[in-house]
Amino acid sequence: MQFQDVNEIYYPPEFEVKVSSTVKLFIKLDKNLTRYDERNLPDFITTWTYHNNSKRIKPFSLIEYIPKQQGFEAVIKIIKMDNEKDVFKLFCKDIPDIFNCVETLVLEWNINLLTGHDS
Repeated sequence: MQFQDVNEIYYPPEFEVKVSSTVKLFIKLDKNLTRYDERNLPDFITTWTYHNNSKRIKPFSLIEYIPKQQGFEAVIKIIKMDNEKDVFKLFCKDIPDIFNCVETLVLEWNINLLTGHDS
């Protein structure tokens, strides 16, 4: 098993993330996705939550999942924000854990704003 420190791959967004923002995540791996990953990553993204004061928080919804040869893109819409936690960093921390058992490393994490806050 390989373990990655989230601080080696994660860079926070260079834009303000607000409720209703739509962002595109790009995750590049050092190996190709397996068929298992291609089928199950959308479910992982869709159901991903984090804990806050003994509550499970679902911060975003998956709009589109695009498998790539060595990674994937995910278009997500922000549905809840936490000003005290970096939700994307928490999510980024969980991504390498999925690939640890197959000794696949995350090489790149990139997040881009597609649409901003809708008034």
